[in-house]
Amino acid sequence: MHRIAVIIPVKNDPRIVPALDKLISIGGFRDGLSIVVVDNGSSDRNYNEMQNYCRTQPQVVLLRELGAGSYVARNSGIRYALNELDAEVLAFIDSDCIVSDDWLSAISNTFENDAVAAVTGKSFGINKNPIALYEQMLYDRIVADFLNESALKRVDTRNFAVRSNVLKKTGLFLPVRYGGDMEFGARIHKLGMLSIYSSEMILYHENPCHLGDLLIKRVRQNHGNHQLHDYCETSYLETYLPHLFKYRPVGFIQKFVLFIHYLVLIFNRYTEFRFAHLLCLTISKLSPRIGFLYFKVMVSRACRLGDISYFLGLPSQQV
Repeated sequence: MHRIAVIIPVKNDPRIVPALDKLISIGGFRDGLSIVVVDNGSSDRNYNEMQNYCRTQPQVVLLRELGAGSYVARNSGIRYALNELDAEVLAFIDSDCIVSDDWLSAISNTFENDAVAAVTGKSFGINKNPIALYEQMLYDRIVADFLNESALKRVDTRNFAVRSNVLKKTGLFLPVRYGGDMEFGARIHKLGMLSIYSSEMILYHENPCHLGDLLIKRVRQNHGNHQLHDYCETSYLETYLPHLFKYRPVGFIQKFVLFIHYLVLIFNRYTEFRFAHLLCLTISKLSPRIGFLYFKVMVSRACRLGDISYFLGLPSQQV
């Protein structure tokens, strides 16, 4: 069994307690498991409650990182794990994630293959309303793309593990709000190291169940992904993340066309957000096939709105 340190960023999320309870309860890893919780600016009350919990659990270390973003928090956890813990593997989950009974053993078994540098696992949604189910279906399609790749060029920090000696070569996550795992997966691949997908490394979490909140999240994510331009060479991004350039205008005419496209998307956004509750009810009445198709169209428009607003120089908060 490998010695594993699990790093979990958290901000005002009480769901982390059952997530920790589950990790601690897994048998066979008590001596080889460390858990690093990194509070990323929770309220004093939530932080104090987390402190009280961690005092009763010797396996759990609580850090506090006030820098903006979960990747900054993960980096604090990585530094602590590399400097203070004797972990061979660093694993990452989100604060709402409940790992399966075999999650730790699946990670350890994967790294029995010395060629594997990193592994991304499978995530299942536990809430069953139509929006959450369609979000899971969309995620499953992304995973299907993973299965076609012998060496992944992207990872998902919601369910991810990497050898500690690999992190010493790759460095930390970029200090961005969005897209840090996407870029980190590309970096592993560029350095010639093997990152794979494991269907045995399973955890459960809550998918978004409110349409309006989900669409806002997609706009901000796709706008925020472009922060990678500030840290990475254009040639590197064009090779590994070409979708970041899909809506880049060349010249005045293309920028004007992009602006018209933006106005259309803003109108759609206003309509969808204003009537989000009604749209949720409508989707729930449709057949699963038609409902999913309609859901995909709305999510796709939100993603495009985030991309286009970046190239027009608009902050995501104004979209």
